Parts: sequence; structure tokens; C-alpha cells
Amino acid sequence: MKKISISLLPLLFALSAAAQKSGLDPITSRVNIQADTAGKAEIVDMEWVAVGINRLYSIQKDITHAFNGKPSYRFELKGEDNSLEGYEEGSTKGRAELSYCYATADDFKGLPPDTYTTEQVLKMVYDRGKGQCRQGTKWTYTFSVYVPSTLAADVNTIFAQWHGSLIKILTTQS
Repeated sequence: MKKISISLLPLLFALSAAAQKSGLDPITSRVNIQADTAGKAEIVDMEWVAVGINRLYSIQKDITHAFNGKPSYRFELKGEDNSLEGYEEGSTKGRAELSYCYATADDFKGLPPDTYTTEQVLKMVYDRGKGQCRQGTKWTYTFSVYVPSTLAADVNTIFAQWHGSLIKILTTQS
């Protein structure tokens, strides 16, 4: 029996080149923000990290559609990408997102050695990093969302989300 070796490298370069020619640049790194820190190479445009399924089409920088001078991003999930356990028993979900809230190794410098391990177990690594809007502070967000007319009417998606404080209470100053 004769072995045949096929290199996938030229195919990957061709796919990447085709995507870039159309103005789309795949973002291929992913970070588990709850349990891992982000490395410099994983930070997108000095402010985001990618989370979720890692396919060439799932998160792409779109250089042809800038918004207020900043890059736009294209997100796509296909039916077979709904492979994560869903919120209801027996359901599945897909995930492709950019997170503004994440930590780097620098955020753990000078802390007791077991801090990182403890926060990994608690799934709170991201809480040491940037992107937290602490109680009493104000942030402004601006979004532009394009939903293609070809999108099926029964599709559900979340395009932005905010999470509450770890303490789960709100306080006001009098």
C-alpha cells in the first residue's frame, strides 16, 4: 500500500488570501476569558479578544466597512456551529463574539501566587483585567448593526450584552 501525503498549507493560504481579497480578514485566535489570560498576539486591534467557535468565517475583520474610523467585524455561525450546550436541556447554541473584558498576565503581576489558579476555578480571570465599568462610573457605547434581508425570520441572536456586578446589588449615593 502506498502512502499519499497532501499538504493543507497551500489550501489554508489560498483561503486566507481569498478572504483578504474580498476585504475580510479572518480572526483565528480565541481566548477563554473566564479561565485564561490573553496574550499580546490574541488581542485584536488593541482592544478585543475573540471568543467562541474558531472557523475562518466565524469572526472576520471587514476592512471595507469602517465605522467612525474603526474597523467593522463580520460574524457568522452556521447550523453545524451550534455545538455548545444550550440554556435549556437538549438545546444547543453557537458562539462567535469579541469581548472587551479580558485579563492579561500583567494583570496578575504582584499578586499572591495562587490568585490566578483560584480565579481560573471560579471562572473569574477576566475580572482582573480591562473592560469593567465599576459602579458609579459611566460609559458610552455606540453600535452599528447590519442585519441582511436574507436572514431567516426565526433566527435569534444577541449582538451586545452587559453583565451585572459580582455583588448582585445596586447601590446609590445620597
